[in-house]
Amino acid sequence: MIFLEAGNKIIQEILLKQFDASTRQPSVHVNGGDFDGTKFVIQSDAGNKNLLTLSIYVHGEKEFNQYGGIELVKKTLPGLDVKAPGLTVDDQKHTFTVTIDVEKEEKNKDKWLKELPRVKTTYMSAVFLQAMDKHAKGEQFEPIKVPYRPDENIYIISYKGKSLVVVYSILFRDPDDVVFANGFLCEFKDAKKDRALNAAPNMNFSQGQLAGELVDVKSVTEPKDERTLKKEGWGFVSIGLLDNHTKADKQLNTAELLLGFRSYLHYHLKCMKAYMHIRMRESVEKLMLNLNAAKDLSGKKTEKKTMSGRTFKQQ
Repeated sequence: MIFLEAGNKIIQEILLKQFDASTRQPSVHVNGGDFDGTKFVIQSDAGNKNLLTLSIYVHGEKEFNQYGGIELVKKTLPGLDVKAPGLTVDDQKHTFTVTIDVEKEEKNKDKWLKELPRVKTTYMSAVFLQAMDKHAKGEQFEPIKVPYRPDENIYIISYKGKSLVVVYSILFRDPDDVVFANGFLCEFKDAKKDRALNAAPNMNFSQGQLAGELVDVKSVTEPKDERTLKKEGWGFVSIGLLDNHTKADKQLNTAELLLGFRSYLHYHLKCMKAYMHIRMRESVEKLMLNLNAAKDLSGKKTEKKTMSGRTFKQQ
């Protein structure tokens, strides 16, 4: 399995060039996006080529800000200017903007090359960190709804402070993805049978039916009618976290994995479909080779007879 990195490679490569005086560009303006639907713009200041601004737009910013997303970014990037809301670039309003002087901060190059490409993940992790911190203390809280995509949500649910469940609502626009996802996620469920993987979280996948953990949650915006859920292609993935996942030293890693799960799932679904298409093409090519090998290229006419002795005539 391939786990997608929390940091953005495009941002990292641009920073790497700008930190080096020999490769520094006088003007930079790059628009990009990520697998989770976030958008970013990294650009240099018109009056000072050493100043670089990174503006990031995240869907559901209201909820992320409510749970301390901006405060966590400022804490992670001490000494850098963090503004929220961010700049408006190319008619796009951004959630926050980070400004860095690459010449002055060259001594901290390694730190910023690690932290800035993953600043979006840091920002979105705040809601998970707060929920896990409360759970670790045994505190119960109301279900948290995070609209991390325009049409999909993440729900963080605490059951009497004893268990913490994260539920993803996923809209499968391709009917084939539902079949692949069901088989793919069943492997996660069966993995618990292996003693070496007992520490893995519990996982459940339901398609065309509202997840059991969401039945009593009032903030649910997905359809509740099973016919509508099946018709539109809704699926729900529930991940039950264990106590070892919510410990203080494991919280950040757990939050990053939870944030990347949806992209991780769809990435592997596309890989599975691509692999099947490759195998199908290979099978067709082998079949064509066998058919061509069976052709009679001698040019000789052979007489064919039936069981009664009659002869076939070719016209």
